[in-house]
Amino acid sequence: MSYVVAISPRVDQQLAAQPEPLRTFITASLQRLGQSPSTITRPSSSLARGQVAEFRYEQAGAVLGVTVRFLYGQDEQTLYIEHISVVFGG
Repeated sequence: MSYVVAISPRVDQQLAAQPEPLRTFITASLQRLGQSPSTITRPSSSLARGQVAEFRYEQAGAVLGVTVRFLYGQDEQTLYIEHISVVFGG
């Protein structure tokens, strides 16, 4: 099932702070998440609510882990992206 991806203002700021082409990779990953969230996510073990998706980004020998925290909308048609984090060596 496909979902509409809704990005919070905080995530919008986080994305704007990322350099290209990492920003493009994260944006594409969010769209892929919206296409099939149940196949690439897991429940968050550290949060009372929410799901987590993790993506791996590699370029020129650098490896980054991108973690996305999101909630399913009550309308069952929207994914609310709450937070992203980028970790070197992920």
